[in-house]
Amino acid sequence: MHRILAILVLLAAAVTASHAQESRKIKLRTLCFEHAGDLKKVLLAGPDGKEPTVEVDLFTSTFSDEIEASLAGSELRFVVRDKDDKGREILKPVASGKAAPGERQLALFLPGAPGGLPYSLLVIDDSEAKFPMGSTLAYNLAPALVRFVIGENTKDLKPGGSDLIPQAKKVNAMNQTGVIISFTNAGGTLVPVNSTRWLSTDQQRTIAIAFIHPRTRQPTVNAYQDTPPWRLPKLGS
Repeated sequence: MHRILAILVLLAAAVTASHAQESRKIKLRTLCFEHAGDLKKVLLAGPDGKEPTVEVDLFTSTFSDEIEASLAGSELRFVVRDKDDKGREILKPVASGKAAPGERQLALFLPGAPGGLPYSLLVIDDSEAKFPMGSTLAYNLAPALVRFVIGENTKDLKPGGSDLIPQAKKVNAMNQTGVIISFTNAGGTLVPVNSTRWLSTDQQRTIAIAFIHPRTRQPTVNAYQDTPPWRLPKLGS
């Protein structure tokens, strides 16, 4: 009886491990905050962790095309081909991060930590259910609090924080909304560093990243506005 129970436990464990490694189809896009050296193309590691499945472009001014790939487990891992000390070809890790649960994934490549991988990876659920049209996904990579004001919506983000800001309804005659992004200075005062107007439309989404520029050391905001590919007109239709 004990032997039968032991066998059943082993079988259950084997089934669990098998399901954990089952691959699923995903649709992946990428966006790169800043290139790490000459790493402008990477490979998505395959389900077996050995062979890559697809090459991925890392663009810094626009989103990449959407590609279909297979994912096993709960992590996206990116590699490049390299050689070890003996001249043998290897797959060198450059970024990894927890995958989003949905089908559509947006991998945001950020600067890696000193001594770590070249990139740190933030994976966003790219579906409209989690990242609605018209909204702004705001990130604070600065070492102090940053305030995002988009139309009537205000969001304070602590260092390392992120949040979704809904589409502004307060617009002018050209359907534009006021945007003010302020950084907290050394004295604790919020100082506006970015004051502009954005088109408020449900036909695009925005990712806004606040950070301290590594060269100028000035507070800076990068904004990436995007109409996802499934929203674009189909050729021939």
